[in-house]
Amino acid sequence: GQVMPDAVAIRTGNSILSYSDLNRKLNTMAEQLQSQNIKLLALYADNSPTWVIIDLACQKAGICLLPIPTFFSAQQINHSLQTSGADALIAALPISDNAELQRLTLSLDDNLNFYKLLSNKSVRLPEGTAKITFTSGSTGNPKGVCLSNQQMLNVAQSIVFTSPAEKIIKHLCVLPLAVLLENIGGVYSSLLIGSTIILLAPEKVGFTGSSLF
Repeated sequence: GQVMPDAVAIRTGNSILSYSDLNRKLNTMAEQLQSQNIKLLALYADNSPTWVIIDLACQKAGICLLPIPTFFSAQQINHSLQTSGADALIAALPISDNAELQRLTLSLDDNLNFYKLLSNKSVRLPEGTAKITFTSGSTGNPKGVCLSNQQMLNVAQSIVFTSPAEKIIKHLCVLPLAVLLENIGGVYSSLLIGSTIILLAPEKVGFTGSSLF
């Protein structure tokens, strides 16, 4: 159905963001990211409206996004950055001792900073890759899965089609948004039907590590 511009898209513990606000903010973010001339952006941050805005802005700007789970170890983080060939990073603090970073000015909330990754070598990705999701797995290094925007949209639409969409008014995200299940099943599906996404800090929902409540 048609989403009302004034409907609440995202609610946190102390703020609300309407669908029109979300659209305006993601357009501004897309312009900022495009001006940085980057191809692959890594994002390391807790759940927040800014996380969603960056995610959607990358889709609009044609920038591949690498969401890094905050529960990854230092080794897993370095492996994800190097294997993907990320050339930029958004995080509160530098998260890799192995990367040569250059901090640049970018208007970001949540105490997040923008860094250029100067030492990473570019990697040839499958055509149409819009997001790389790394799974920590049970053994060895994380493995990256390359996804297109159309693939993610198809899954989100399938979830909407098979669920009682008219009854889903609010969705509370309990998993990190870097986990594909929450990213697509929680955020994208909710936005498609005009629901409200509720985003709280991990400690507010009792989430610790990769699987513990």
